[in-house]
Amino acid sequence: MVRVLSLEALGGVTKDILEIYSRYLSKYPVSGDEGMTLYAPNARESIISNYTLTPALVIFQPGNKVYLNNYYEAIQNQLINWSSDSGPDYKYNYLRNKFAFNDYLKINYPDSKYFFNYTLRTTAEKLYTDYDANEVSADEIYKGKTIAVSGKITKIAKDITDTPYITLDVSEFGEIQCRFEDTKHLKTLSKGDYVTVIGKCAGKMSVVVILSDCVLFEH
Repeated sequence: MVRVLSLEALGGVTKDILEIYSRYLSKYPVSGDEGMTLYAPNARESIISNYTLTPALVIFQPGNKVYLNNYYEAIQNQLINWSSDSGPDYKYNYLRNKFAFNDYLKINYPDSKYFFNYTLRTTAEKLYTDYDANEVSADEIYKGKTIAVSGKITKIAKDITDTPYITLDVSEFGEIQCRFEDTKHLKTLSKGDYVTVIGKCAGKMSVVVILSDCVLFEH
C-alpha cells in the first residue's frame, strides 16, 4: 500500500488517489480493524477481512493524530509491517521503523501515548564499553539521563528486593542490568530476544551498568 501510494518517482499523491481517499472517508470513517464488517449507508458494499488503511492514511494526512496512533496500533497487532521502501527520494521515512516513527512523533505529536522520550540511543555493548574505558567520561554522557539501549537478553530475573530486571549481552565480563517496575511486558520475553529498553542510567556499580525505571520501547 505504501509503495503504491507514495509515488516517490512523481513526488507525491495523484488527484485520482486523493478522490478515492475522500470517497472512502465519506463511507467508512475508520482506519480498519481485525475481522470487521462495514456497510456503507444505503449501499451493499462491505469489507470482511483483517485489514487496515493506515499506511495510506498517514501519507494523506501525516499530521493526523488519530491516524498516527492507528498506524502504530496496526504494527502492534501485526496487521502491517514497517515500510520497506527506501532511497534518497523516499518522502515517508517516518514509516520505515520504530525509531524513525518515534522521532517523527517527537516533533509532530509529543503527547502521543506511543511516544517514548529519551535523550540518546545506543547499544548495550557500546554503553558498557564506554563505562569500561572511562567511568568518569561515561557518567558525563549517560548518568541521570533517560536513554534507549538495544541488545540481546541474557537473563530475566528478580533481585533480592524482588525488583524484576533483564540483563543485556555486552560480550565482556560485566552486564547491563535493566530494572523494571512493571512485569507485565516481561512475561512475553525470552533469553536471546533482541530488545530496546528505555530507562534512566544510574551509572556503574562494580561490573554492572544499571538502568532504572525501564520500559520496553515497543510494548
